[in-house]
Amino acid sequence: MNCRTFQRQISSFVDAELGPAATEALREHLAQCRECRSRYERVAALDAALKAMPTERPQPDLAGQVKVRIARVATRRDEQRAFPDWIRVPLAAMIILLALGLGNLAGRSMLGTVSAEQPEALLEIVAPATDYSLAEVVMNVSSEENGQ
Repeated sequence: MNCRTFQRQISSFVDAELGPAATEALREHLAQCRECRSRYERVAALDAALKAMPTERPQPDLAGQVKVRIARVATRRDEQRAFPDWIRVPLAAMIILLALGLGNLAGRSMLGTVSAEQPEALLEIVAPATDYSLAEVVMNVSSEENGQ
């Protein structure tokens, strides 16, 4: 084996995770190779320093606090996804206009069906029971639209 292979095994050696044959081969290599031995000493010193550090015990209610924070974040995310107030009014107006437009189109198609079958019914819808001719009714409607 070469140094690169042994250097990859040093951390496992320090943690006592190597098998007996690999442990013995690494010990023999460390006895002969100054570079690998230096690396082993640094890793072993770091491991010892980490083990010497005091351990902190988490607060007993840490899990509850984390759950509350997660719930808050999820609630804020849901609120951000909902339509803000400034979008709701125009959106509602657009939906109403769309519904009216579709209703108008549906009414026109129904009117076309009625007029194809009964032309008198269409005249009665446009000018119900008046003495005006259809031309006079159309002229009155157009003058009302123009503000005259």
